[in-house]
Amino acid sequence: MNSIEILVEARAKIAEPESWTQGADARDRDGNAVEPTDPTAVCWSVKGAFSCVVCAAGAAHSKHRDKAWHALREAAATIEADDWVKDPRFTDPEFTDPVEAVNDLSFRLDDEALEHGAKVPNHARVLDVLDNAIESARQAQPENETV
Repeated sequence: MNSIEILVEARAKIAEPESWTQGADARDRDGNAVEPTDPTAVCWSVKGAFSCVVCAAGAAHSKHRDKAWHALREAAATIEADDWVKDPRFTDPEFTDPVEAVNDLSFRLDDEALEHGAKVPNHARVLDVLDNAIESARQAQPENETV
């Protein structure tokens, strides 16, 4: 499994809004936090989906795992903080992982969400980050790299 395949599978795992979560790497159907590889997991964060795919791929793919994680972190780091709801965690020095920040701090800023004062999770923004990471990995991958 190469870096592109890892990212594509992670994206597929959270492609539907109901298969994505915030605030935990994975959750069961009752909303309890579980490990990403737990068989009861029904939804994942970006990091949780990535971890689940990497665990299934096995240690033989560690080089590609590292390339995929780098592409994902780079894509997450390019998101402008001004596009996010101002969340105090974003300025907290403890909250430095851009992948977790994009996953847990992405909220819609459309008129409907703002009118109701609601923080509506922005699933589409998270998928955009994964799409950007996939494109970056495609551009960085030599044509003959498959394993």
